Amino acid sequence: MHHMLLIAGYTAVAAVSAGQAQTMSAACGARDLQAVAFIEQRGEAGDMSAAALGELGLMHLQARLSCIAGEEASALALYDDILSAVSTAQRGEP
Repeated sequence: MHHMLLIAGYTAVAAVSAGQAQTMSAACGARDLQAVAFIEQRGEAGDMSAAALGELGLMHLQARLSCIAGEEASALALYDDILSAVSTAQRGEP
């Protein structure tokens, strides 16, 4: 299911930026890759509920759209929230 959410997110980003030469800062790009990798790892490990993974997927989409819109500080804060949630899940905390 998490793969479907990520694909939907990528499709939405592509639709938003179609016809526009949008770029992402290096900081956003690096954090985006980290977030995608960690969300996928959690999905494969099965240690987070589908609802939690879905929420992280939506947060990831919002962060990516913020990056593309040039709102780097907001995007990086969202990426930090995603990675924090993933870290909490890895430690087994509620």
